[in-house]
Amino acid sequence: MKIIFLIFFVLINSHALAQDPMGFGFWKCGNFLNYIDDGDKDNSQTIAVWVQGYITGRNDGEITAVGEDKVTLQGTRYALENYCRDNPLNDTWDGARIIYENLGGASR
Repeated sequence: MKIIFLIFFVLINSHALAQDPMGFGFWKCGNFLNYIDDGDKDNSQTIAVWVQGYITGRNDGEITAVGEDKVTLQGTRYALENYCRDNPLNDTWDGARIIYENLGGASR
């Protein structure tokens, strides 16, 4: 009985343990570029702030200070825009990960 419960528990919680990105990380780069091309500064900056939060979270999780003296909102937005123009079918999470790595952080 304990084995059945354990298997059931693992299956139920396997999605939570997968550490999928949440929020703006699921957005396609094409959506982000639409905001930029349409002049929607609020939404494009909101996604850039999400990327800054991703960098902060990675730093906290890995006890580092990657990009601490380099990351600005406009720089983050521009870096994500450049990534997305080259990779419009990828997610903004992919862009955040690459930006973090380009700042000197460890790859995943």
